[in-house]
Amino acid sequence: MTFPIVSRTVLAVLATVLLAACATPMKMPVAKDTPAVDVSSKSLLLMTLRMSHDAKPSITPFPRVAHVEKPGAKNQEDRLNFMFDADATSVGPDGEDYLVRVDLEPGQYSFHGFSGGGGMAIFPGYFALPILADIKVEPNTVVYLGRIEARTRERVGNEFRAGPVAPLLDQAVTGWSTSTWEVEVRDAYESDLARFRTQFPALAETEVRKQVLPAFDREKTQKWWEAQ
Repeated sequence: MTFPIVSRTVLAVLATVLLAACATPMKMPVAKDTPAVDVSSKSLLLMTLRMSHDAKPSITPFPRVAHVEKPGAKNQEDRLNFMFDADATSVGPDGEDYLVRVDLEPGQYSFHGFSGGGGMAIFPGYFALPILADIKVEPNTVVYLGRIEARTRERVGNEFRAGPVAPLLDQAVTGWSTSTWEVEVRDAYESDLARFRTQFPALAETEVRKQVLPAFDREKTQKWWEAQ
């Protein structure tokens, strides 16, 4: 069975969805019109994300899913996919960031990473950005996890790829399969929190604790990637 060229964009979207097929889709909590933050049953985790495809500067990456997993995840209920929404985009004086919101019951989790897409004309592409950071969620809290800045570069040797190999042509032309990620986790509590409170008035008077994720572990990520 063959597909017309006009269907390639649709196929790219489906491919991104397939990355998350074995997980539970979730809406990001707290919207611009949310009247108040409720952490009675689930705690709220906040972080900012900035991405660039430096290996292919003409292409802009668009994150679509934030992936969270319970330890030893074995089924759909153990894998939570928080879908990016229009409220997640924040444009400030220093560029565009994504305001990530995740609500979780108390316990241990892995903030697994992000997936999304970015392509050109008839060549859609999609990426996977692994973070693999362990987090402990305390009850009844709002927590800032930090700022993640990720950029691609051309991969060397067997370095983990920024995106899957297939579909071969699309992924090669868009540079996702031929590049890797450089990731920095920063503490930008004051500036990030100001953005969240501007975007989400419900957070204006909310106490937000700081629990910045550990530094990106490239060796751990490489071993995880090779085991897939």
